[in-house]
Amino acid sequence: MIPYIAVVSEFLNSFESLPVVCDLGCGDLNIGKKLVKYSGKYTAVDIVPELAVGNKK
Repeated sequence: MIPYIAVVSEFLNSFESLPVVCDLGCGDLNIGKKLVKYSGKYTAVDIVPELAVGNKK
Protein backbone atom coordinates (compact mmCIF):
# COMPACT_ATOMS: atom_id res chain seq x y z
CA MET A 1 0.00 0.00 0.00
CA ILE A 2 1.22 3.50 -0.78
CA PRO A 3 2.41 5.13 2.48
CA TYR A 4 0.11 8.15 1.97
CA ILE A 5 -2.95 5.91 1.53
CA ALA A 6 -1.97 3.90 4.60
CA VAL A 7 -1.65 7.00 6.80
CA VAL A 8 -4.84 8.70 5.57
CA SER A 9 -6.94 5.52 5.73
CA GLU A 10 -5.71 4.90 9.29
CA PHE A 11 -6.69 8.47 10.20
CA LEU A 12 -10.15 8.10 8.64
CA ASN A 13 -10.64 4.79 10.46
CA SER A 14 -9.83 6.46 13.79
CA PHE A 15 -13.29 8.09 13.94
CA GLU A 16 -16.19 6.36 15.69
CA SER A 17 -18.26 6.69 12.54
CA LEU A 18 -17.13 7.14 8.95
CA PRO A 19 -16.36 10.83 8.34
CA VAL A 20 -17.57 13.08 5.55
CA VAL A 21 -14.61 13.82 3.27
CA CYS A 22 -14.19 16.65 0.76
CA ASP A 23 -11.19 16.07 -1.51
CA LEU A 24 -10.20 19.50 -2.83
CA GLY A 25 -7.98 19.23 -5.89
CA CYS A 26 -8.89 15.59 -6.44
CA GLY A 27 -7.25 15.38 -9.86
CA ASP A 28 -7.94 12.13 -11.67
CA LEU A 29 -9.01 10.30 -8.46
CA ASN A 30 -6.12 7.82 -8.55
CA ILE A 31 -5.63 8.41 -4.83
CA GLY A 32 -9.17 9.38 -3.85
CA LYS A 33 -10.79 6.24 -5.23
CA LYS A 34 -8.79 4.26 -2.68
CA LEU A 35 -10.12 6.39 0.20
CA VAL A 36 -13.84 6.34 -0.63
CA LYS A 37 -14.41 3.13 1.35
CA TYR A 38 -13.11 4.85 4.50
CA SER A 39 -15.62 7.71 4.16
CA GLY A 40 -19.28 8.03 5.08
CA LYS A 41 -19.64 10.47 2.20
CA TYR A 42 -16.91 11.40 -0.27
CA THR A 43 -17.05 14.56 -2.39
CA ALA A 44 -14.35 15.21 -4.99
CA VAL A 45 -13.72 18.74 -6.29
CA ASP A 46 -11.32 19.96 -8.96
CA ILE A 47 -11.00 23.19 -10.91
CA VAL A 48 -10.25 21.45 -14.24
CA PRO A 49 -13.63 20.87 -15.98
CA GLU A 50 -12.36 17.93 -18.04
CA LEU A 51 -11.36 16.07 -14.89
CA ALA A 52 -14.73 16.65 -13.30
CA VAL A 53 -16.56 15.26 -16.33
CA GLY A 54 -14.26 12.24 -16.55
CA ASN A 55 -14.49 11.54 -12.82
CA LYS A 56 -18.30 11.52 -12.87
CA LYS A 57 -18.22 8.66 -15.37
